[in-house]
Amino acid sequence: YKGSVAGYGNTNDIKVYFKSTAGFSTGDAVQVDYIEINHDSSLNNLDVLDNPKVLPPVIVSKFSFDDGLEGWSTSNSITSTQVDLSSDDQITNLETTTAGSEISFELPTIAAPSDFGNYYLHVLFRGETSLDQIQVEINGNYSAIAQVTTSSSSEFKESVINISDIYKELVIDSGLANDIKIHFKSNTGFSAGNVVQVDYIEINDWSFLNNLNTSDNPKFLQPAIISKFSFDSDLEGWKTYSSVASTQINLSSNEQIANLESNNADLATFVFYNEGLSAPAAGGDRPYYMHILFRGEAPLDQIRVQIGSSYAVGTAYITTTSLTDNFQEAVIDISNCYIEASENSGISGRINILFQDTDTGFGQGDIIQVDYIEINDNPNSGETEPSDNPILETPELMEPQIFSFADDAEGWLGYSSTDPKIQVDLASNDQVFRVTAKNDNNNNLLIYNNAISAPDITGNTYYAHVGFRGSSALTRLYVYYNGQIAGIVTGLTTAQDGAFQEAVITLDADFVGSGRFELQFRTVDNTTKFPQGDIFEFDYIIINSDPNPGNVTELDNPLTTTLGLQEETKNDLSSLDIQSLSIYTILGKKVNTYNSYDISNIQNLHTGIYILRATLTDGSVVSKKIYRD
Repeated sequence: YKGSVAGYGNTNDIKVYFKSTAGFSTGDAVQVDYIEINHDSSLNNLDVLDNPKVLPPVIVSKFSFDDGLEGWSTSNSITSTQVDLSSDDQITNLETTTAGSEISFELPTIAAPSDFGNYYLHVLFRGETSLDQIQVEINGNYSAIAQVTTSSSSEFKESVINISDIYKELVIDSGLANDIKIHFKSNTGFSAGNVVQVDYIEINDWSFLNNLNTSDNPKFLQPAIISKFSFDSDLEGWKTYSSVASTQINLSSNEQIANLESNNADLATFVFYNEGLSAPAAGGDRPYYMHILFRGEAPLDQIRVQIGSSYAVGTAYITTTSLTDNFQEAVIDISNCYIEASENSGISGRINILFQDTDTGFGQGDIIQVDYIEINDNPNSGETEPSDNPILETPELMEPQIFSFADDAEGWLGYSSTDPKIQVDLASNDQVFRVTAKNDNNNNLLIYNNAISAPDITGNTYYAHVGFRGSSALTRLYVYYNGQIAGIVTGLTTAQDGAFQEAVITLDADFVGSGRFELQFRTVDNTTKFPQGDIFEFDYIIINSDPNPGNVTELDNPLTTTLGLQEETKNDLSSLDIQSLSIYTILGKKVNTYNSYDISNIQNLHTGIYILRATLTDGSVVSKKIYRD
């Protein structure tokens, strides 16, 4: 191999001889794909990108049964029909009319390659639990048997059968294989009326699962099993163990919850459980999620779900929560364990929702509230539809309820242990409500009002401010609302002739709806009694959303008829950064709002006592008793 003429770099007349020692016959052919001359003596090292080896196109056949059986049929002992499962999913339904060991589904002819290659038949199916094998037959030759599991209620599954050794044209150049059959087999046998359903068939060169493009006939999924619990009238089958008390509570006419309260100190987990719910069969492809609307004590830092002996793969981590917050939604992936506990039962094992404090543990009396539980196939929060039990929104603040006893007892009464119960003028500008211990047999004296209006639903915290003085035996003050303890303050010291002081009592979740509000004044213990004749006096009682003492200022300051506030009060307010001023009647009804302390246009106010409420820009509130002369 060299140039035939010096200096030209060419050789002449190069020939490649393809020879046969036995001789070629007429019509024999040799095909040349590529020729390269180089200095590499090794095989398989050519760069033939400009002339790749030509492979015949892959023959792909698809059957989605959109409008019919598409040429497929069954024997006389099997009925075959096309069924619309939904608007976008059609299947073939194969049903036995007699007992037998297999159900065959066949097609007379199908496009096929000229020679064997890598080919696979994919079939999406489901059927009786007795169905355990699938085998393909083409041109009288059989594939290996594929072992399968299924049930008539499961989602469709994909089986892949290797047909590389049996799938080619039967007659040269025909491009067709004859008599392709899919044999659905049962070692235990099918009974008459048993059904196998075929959703999709495809022949291609892929050996792997879950890569079919069935856009014209999507893989059918069983409808999601959805369970909803809104606790409208009871706990709907959910329970707790003895360490936690569980009750259904009506927060309002359209808001019912499950209230879980710890009975123990150092409790690590609140367990809220259900003995079993409707659940899918094993092997389904549909995901499932549990949605929980909840709120609770601040120690709560995570929520987990356990079904049977398995824990859900998902965990909800809680950053902040409290009983005064809105309910929030936790979404937990339970796909790995949300299945029926036993085959064909359709019921899960016990479902435990675990509200946990992984740090210090919950204390006795700590509470977790559950507003709604739903299990569905939606991973997104905020998309559940608890229309019968909406997420509780924080309501607007209740207007303050103010009692200053300017003219009378304003609806307050003393119990039988006190006498008399009267409004008293201590001075021309200071009025109080007074009760007197009737005998010396009581360690508990109370006053009450039957017409207090609390919010319809919880969501905000309220406080009772009580300006009082009284018997030196007094150390504790309890607030009861409709017979339930709503707040306690202890460690009080006072005297009958001492200065008035203010007690601030936090009102709990029982302060809901209209009813009876009691203030119970108690001695240090059950044996200590109030002496007969001891006096208790109340300068004011105010219920509002301000937790701070000292913001209720009982200054008597009349309004003038035309000029608004007197200069004394203007001077008091001028040093404050005021956002707005409001005037209330002594019963708490708002009558006007102003944008500065220069109140005018008060001619519409009747002569009497009012409460001036100043809201400052930092959110705090200052109140004054004022008079319209």
